[in-house]
Amino acid sequence: MWWCCLHNLRHYQNLRCAPCYLLLMHNRALIFFVVLCLLAPSFAKDKFQHPGPIHLDRDGEKWAEKTLRKMTTEEKVGQLFTIWVRAQFLNVNSPDYLQLRDSITKYHIGSLTMTVRYEPPFLYRNQPYEAAALLNRLQQDSKLPLLIAADFERGLSMRLYGATEFPHAMAFGAAGKTDLAEAFGRITAQESRAIGVHWNFFPDADVNSNPANPIINTRSFGEDPLAVSDMVNAYIRGAHVGGMLTTVKHFPGHGDTATDSHLGVARVTGDLARLQSLELVPFKKAIEGGADSVMVAHVSIPALEPDPNRVATTSPAIVTNLLKNQLGFKGIVVTDALDMAGLTHLYAADIGRAAVDAFKAGNDLLIIPADLDASYRAMLKAINSGEIPQQQLDGSVLKLLKAKASLGLHKARLVDLDALDTVVGKPENIALGQQAADDAITLVRDNGKLLLMKHMGTVQN
Repeated sequence: MWWCCLHNLRHYQNLRCAPCYLLLMHNRALIFFVVLCLLAPSFAKDKFQHPGPIHLDRDGEKWAEKTLRKMTTEEKVGQLFTIWVRAQFLNVNSPDYLQLRDSITKYHIGSLTMTVRYEPPFLYRNQPYEAAALLNRLQQDSKLPLLIAADFERGLSMRLYGATEFPHAMAFGAAGKTDLAEAFGRITAQESRAIGVHWNFFPDADVNSNPANPIINTRSFGEDPLAVSDMVNAYIRGAHVGGMLTTVKHFPGHGDTATDSHLGVARVTGDLARLQSLELVPFKKAIEGGADSVMVAHVSIPALEPDPNRVATTSPAIVTNLLKNQLGFKGIVVTDALDMAGLTHLYAADIGRAAVDAFKAGNDLLIIPADLDASYRAMLKAINSGEIPQQQLDGSVLKLLKAKASLGLHKARLVDLDALDTVVGKPENIALGQQAADDAITLVRDNGKLLLMKHMGTVQN
């Protein structure tokens, strides 16, 4: 384009019969046009995100509603699924990248969950730059902005090097300082948004009431439901300031179990009175405190769902009746990972049906299906047959689109890689993480009086 502009400029310069003033005006205008032509590529670049507090304005609502009206049924179904993306360097023509990109395109995937390579018992952490670069590339290759989630229960340091390291949630409960929990949420949000992650599957609202629990334990803020509630809400406040969506989990409570739901069906045996006074308390408080989403567990709770073939994830009584109707939750309801054994053993003969039953129960987002193709086709079949009402599909998709707009993703979906080294791993944030660990040191008991303790100005043995 630029050579054409220069050609026209030379043409006007050769017009000897034109008045000098007019010629000068033509020349100035053409020079300005040439400059615009040369700078056009820089103006065409994608805008970078500038994270701020979560906010959905009328412009974002209009974008979500307009986008929904343009979508096909196939595209709407794709928005309901999230799949893994492992943070690593990938050449854009490598088989791994092409497979990931093609899955996003073929199934119209609306969100991803970022993790790293895991070979039990080893978790292979990676670098922030590699994660951010990969997520930027996927955003560029996606028709609609992708909602990127992650399980950053201890901050980014769970998955990536160089980030602020935080202790487990129980350490914050032991310290008993809500300002630390709030800072925990804010710093995690700021570092997450810097690499292109918008949504944390945290905080954990489980009450750790069973010391034999093999999967929750230190992931919980503690065993007192009111103290857990305070920490959960403090974390949510901090995360929102940093511009990140939050998730309280594992509804309606996974603390009083002795089984890991990744490996089998966990069972909560308390009666309704106990559930109301213990397990449900932090979830009620979190809903009042503005939790963006609630994650439903693959747990069996006879007091709420007597059908032995239904876990909480696939129970309308628990998801729709209890969570939505009784507790009044209007946000996004997400499943725990659909590939967990706590659910898959119930659907061994028809794995795609798990997604259908979970959605019919009232979940909006279907996380990590055991078989994406089977799950996607099962959902399409249920919608086309009328088993799942179109209104329910549209309602869930609209929630997800509005969540994207509340993050500003309809305006800018990329992150600035040059800004990573000014946001991730700030010395003052690392010091705060250490302070949380230091303040968590607690003397539970000292029956043998082995520790030197200061008492009344003297040292007592």
